[in-house]
Amino acid sequence: MPEVPMETPPARKIAIIDDSVFMRTRIRWAVEEAFPGADIREFVDGQAGLEGLPGFGPDLVLLDMLMPRLSGTDVLRKLREGGSAVPVLVITADVQEAVRKRVEELGAIGLIHKPFSHEKLIGILTGLTLP
Repeated sequence: MPEVPMETPPARKIAIIDDSVFMRTRIRWAVEEAFPGADIREFVDGQAGLEGLPGFGPDLVLLDMLMPRLSGTDVLRKLREGGSAVPVLVITADVQEAVRKRVEELGAIGLIHKPFSHEKLIGILTGLTLP
């Protein structure tokens, strides 16, 4: 019987936008475990993320809400206004119900509250269906 080569799924491109180096590191560890071999790019605030995402073309954006220069809500709004349908998972310390409703209205695929456990984030990431 001839060998059929197994296709390797393409490496995922994951963007992390958070102003805290500590949080970016924690999120990166979870992404590396959930998506081995992923191409991960970190952005230090909302403005840097908004400027860097088009050239990167991520499969998923992990987005903080409370950041200098441009908030996560503004990043998400501008992405949608620009026609981007990239899946966005919000990771925030902001627990207000109004924030949850707003990010849902803007098309976020989910919201995780900080602090979160490593296992919880990995479980959420591995459960996602990405394009």
